[in-house]
Amino acid sequence: MPRSLKSKRASEATPSMADNVPNNGAASCPLSQAVTRADLHEFQEAMIAKLSVLIAGQLQSAVEAILKPAIDAAMGPITSVLDGIGVAVEAQGRQISDLEQGLSDYSAGPAP
Repeated sequence: MPRSLKSKRASEATPSMADNVPNNGAASCPLSQAVTRADLHEFQEAMIAKLSVLIAGQLQSAVEAILKPAIDAAMGPITSVLDGIGVAVEAQGRQISDLEQGLSDYSAGPAP
């Protein structure tokens, strides 16, 4: 048998991928319903919005998990210095109030 006939018969005997797809009619296929470009665009926009929210949430969580401890560690010395300054300012404020009261008492003179 010539080679070309043998090849042809083998290809005829081999089922194609189309033979494996059931032919139940177009009405049973969910994609056969009318889908417009506007519908697809609306779906695409909705998916992009959902993905944006999801990605933003994951990014925020990652930033908080990674950067917050580093920022807190870096701010520790600054915070303690500022606390010390606050204590000193409060002490000076009390001294100024005491001096003002002493000056008021002195300028008023002795009580009669």
